[in-house]
Amino acid sequence: MKTRPRYSAVLITRDAAATLPRCLQALRDVPEVVVYDNGSRDPTREIARAHPNVRLVEGPFEGFGPTKNRAVEAARHDWILSLDADEFMNEPLLAAIEAWIAQAPPEAVAELLRENHFLGRPVHVAGLGGDWLVRVFNRRHHRFTDAPVHERVAVAPNTPTTRLRPAFEHQNVTDVSQYLRKLDLYSELYARAHPDKRLPLPVVVLRAGWAFLQAYLLQAGFTAGWRGLTLALGRFYVVYFKFIKIRAGQERPTPGPDRPRGPGIGR
Repeated sequence: MKTRPRYSAVLITRDAAATLPRCLQALRDVPEVVVYDNGSRDPTREIARAHPNVRLVEGPFEGFGPTKNRAVEAARHDWILSLDADEFMNEPLLAAIEAWIAQAPPEAVAELLRENHFLGRPVHVAGLGGDWLVRVFNRRHHRFTDAPVHERVAVAPNTPTTRLRPAFEHQNVTDVSQYLRKLDLYSELYARAHPDKRLPLPVVVLRAGWAFLQAYLLQAGFTAGWRGLTLALGRFYVVYFKFIKIRAGQERPTPGPDRPRGPGIGR
């Protein structure tokens, strides 16, 4: 009887009850699944505990890169399949991953193709298409960058890399309010990580405008109707508000003995 390779699927969660059941159901035959929860207030933890191959670990959110590294450290196996709670594997892809791990050298990595769904439909424009991402790696040789947002697995130039198919599904955004919360989080994480990166206001507007034009025109967002326009406006939003949050934080009056201290960036 052929022995299955030992590996761990690892994901971080916070209030992921809407998508986690489907994510974990697809991973039901994976040797170990680590769910690293960051203080969920919905049934996320109860959902995780209901799966016999899932090990629930709890810890603080320290930005996406550092938090994913903490989650990887909690795994029992060195080979890691990194996922998000709104990403869904399929049996052919898992079979391809296991076959690759069984013969891959530990310094190698595998890239997986992600198909992004935005507000109910697959979208392959405005920066969402052609998502080949390093998602299978050995933690003794590779780790996530410490970027608070837009983290990635750091890979040396000559690292052996294999692309595995078929694609897996990513329910990027399921409702507009969720999208707005995600944009606000990304701009906040950037502002916290770069509190001194203040730019002149005209430069901020130009950067935000370029982000919009890039997504809407150069990356063909206009071909996806209102979804493409929404994605392009989201790019404008993130760029504009991450720099405005930095400016607002710098210009906030310093609390004196008679002035109450309010919440601010980085607190």
